[in-house]
Amino acid sequence: MARATLTPYLAGAGQKANLKQRVLADALRHFALAGGQKLRNFVALLSKLPRGLSEIRHAEKLARGMPNRPRAALTAPVTAAVPPEPAHSWRASWPKQQCPP
Repeated sequence: MARATLTPYLAGAGQKANLKQRVLADALRHFALAGGQKLRNFVALLSKLPRGLSEIRHAEKLARGMPNRPRAALTAPVTAAVPPEPAHSWRASWPKQQCPP
């Protein structure tokens, strides 16, 4: 699930994109097994991917370019996906016996 969420942030297409996806999967596996929990820490891991973490040749170089897009997403302003329900809503005015679930 995490890999599928982060894949759209990978730039490129074709063979290079496939290699980046493999490096991303290897990095996520390492991060999860190490008990990592915060996206900021994962982005930092990608920035300085340890040598030998992935079997992909030049994985460190491929990983260094990955964090820019997720980092930008982290710093983007957050907007509410669903506006809060007003205090006086249709649910509040609906008789309790007839209130739909």
